[in-house]
Amino acid sequence: MKSERSELLTPAKTGLTKKVITYQTPLKVTLSNFQMDWFTMTGSFALGLDTKIVASRFKLFIDDSGRLKFSAPSSDAVIDLTHATKNAINDALSLLVPRFSGLGLHAYTPERPCLAAPLTARIIDHEGLEIAKRLICGVTFSVTVGTQASQHRPLKGL
Repeated sequence: MKSERSELLTPAKTGLTKKVITYQTPLKVTLSNFQMDWFTMTGSFALGLDTKIVASRFKLFIDDSGRLKFSAPSSDAVIDLTHATKNAINDALSLLVPRFSGLGLHAYTPERPCLAAPLTARIIDHEGLEIAKRLICGVTFSVTVGTQASQHRPLKGL
């Protein structure tokens, strides 16, 4: 019985491992070609790792803490990024849009924003958001940040 089960699972495991695309930690990550729905604060962006462009677009959303976050695309292949690469992407996203207020009890007021509250009620910096909208919607706009790995790699010629 056990051998029959393992024989059935082997093709499934093999099929899954073939669909994983692993990217090593680059020196820099570039986020570009943003497409945003400003009403729902969702969207997508293209990801560049050094000089390589990842074929699939990554999704954007505001999480419960009020920060802009990303998720890997749901496509045929699973994209595997290193921890340093994910941190660099989050650093880049934190530069783009001002933070919204998080969900739950506010620290200084009795307000309690929840999922039912419109996003406009959670905006902390209205002027900063308008500036971000003008910048991000530009066709040539991109943001590039270095990864932690770039701080530890020796420069060529040294």
